[in-house]
Amino acid sequence: MDSKNEHYPIGFRLTRFKIKENEYETIISNLSFDEFESEDIKRIYHMRWVIETSFRDLKYTLKF
Repeated sequence: MDSKNEHYPIGFRLTRFKIKENEYETIISNLSFDEFESEDIKRIYHMRWVIETSFRDLKYTLKF
């Protein structure tokens, strides 16, 4: 993107998971359909969520 090109193509993937009876989680990523199945994305997202919540807990414990 630069001053001559105000627009550029972008691609992304939406993956939606049912987490409860009437509740869904939607994840936006740029992960390839060829390399990652929906279950892979679900597993990766879960691992990332554990990291994020650990940082949050640490942050509040240290009062940042």
